[in-house]
Amino acid sequence: IICISLLKHLIEMSGIDDYTEDSEFDLFKNPNEVMKGDFFFKINREDKTATLIEQRCNNAVVLIPRSIEHEGEEYIVTKIQEKTFYNTYMIKSIQFPLDSQIQTIEQKVFYKSRIESIIIPPSLFELQEGWCNNTPNLTKITVMPNNEHFMCLEEKMIVGKSDEKSCIYDVLVFVSRDAKKVKIPTFIKRIASFAFSLSLIESVKIPPHVTHIGEGAFYSCLCLEKVEFPP
Repeated sequence: IICISLLKHLIEMSGIDDYTEDSEFDLFKNPNEVMKGDFFFKINREDKTATLIEQRCNNAVVLIPRSIEHEGEEYIVTKIQEKTFYNTYMIKSIQFPLDSQIQTIEQKVFYKSRIESIIIPPSLFELQEGWCNNTPNLTKITVMPNNEHFMCLEEKMIVGKSDEKSCIYDVLVFVSRDAKKVKIPTFIKRIASFAFSLSLIESVKIPPHVTHIGEGAFYSCLCLEKVEFPP
């Protein structure tokens, strides 16, 4: 373990005038990984985009910025990396500005967190398989108007598309963890990974058109007593 005095000495030798948390992060990380406030980003200097890769937030509500500035350049935040909010207990809500350009939320982003709500902005078009794995407290997801990729049903379910060129929402992406009874719409063909996982679901009707149930879709649904397959 490097002591603080040695750390400062290394920073002085590197030409950095003042010791800050930003300096500490930049000294031992890839030069394309930068710290902005409570967030750590990996930037792509070619297409001027940024991926949120880590955070040190202690607030209950977290707002993901539309963009960051680094060395005089603007980088648009387009992705949240796997396990960025892993095992977080303080954060309860994830929000985005109306002009957010976020496109992808990777798998296990909120793994073992205590996230209760999230807002899906119009720009988001990819929720990777397993993005909601181990999110027992996630009970409210709001889909912003003008999002053409996801839709909220009955304030309990989030549905998406298997074919982005289609107008049919045939994938059950997520079910609120406090839902007890759910009747899956007849137009659903796929149930995504961990869609019901760790929920309070007691009974569910699965329509005959469902041809795929993803990994862990009903994992640890301890209250589930009845599953119906209507003809």
